[in-house]
Amino acid sequence: MEKDDAKRNKVNTNEYEVHIQSGTVFEATDSNGLSDPYVTISMVREDGKTTKQIYRSSVCKKTLSPKWDEKGTMKFKENVSTLIIQLWDQDIIGSNDFIGGTSVDVASCKYGNFQYIDAEVFEEKEGKVVTKGNVKLSIEKKKAKSVNALYSYNSSM
Repeated sequence: MEKDDAKRNKVNTNEYEVHIQSGTVFEATDSNGLSDPYVTISMVREDGKTTKQIYRSSVCKKTLSPKWDEKGTMKFKENVSTLIIQLWDQDIIGSNDFIGGTSVDVASCKYGNFQYIDAEVFEEKEGKVVTKGNVKLSIEKKKAKSVNALYSYNSSM
């Protein structure tokens, strides 16, 4: 039985700081006439496939006008040109409700500068695209950092 050999290489990571500021939900999703909104962010890879969720905000309880004022860092091993922003309603019983989503082009985001985004989120219903709310956020691209990454390969190949 052969063991995999490990080889250390340097890999550039792209780092973005995200500031989720506030939003609006146009139609309540809960029976109390309000929602419990939160934001998720996913990345579209160069091959066009969407990654799993890479960022999730906190939940703002019982509101149609959430104010997160929340900062976080996202790191990627590859270049990012598009992010998927989604607005959700958290439910305690059953599954969370999708409010709406949109894609945002971040390819033009320059190092050290904030890209301010007022993203309208949409949902497709019965073949029509309906605006369901918006999310205000900013994204700053940080300088790429070189980090050690562990790659393994099978020496029998």
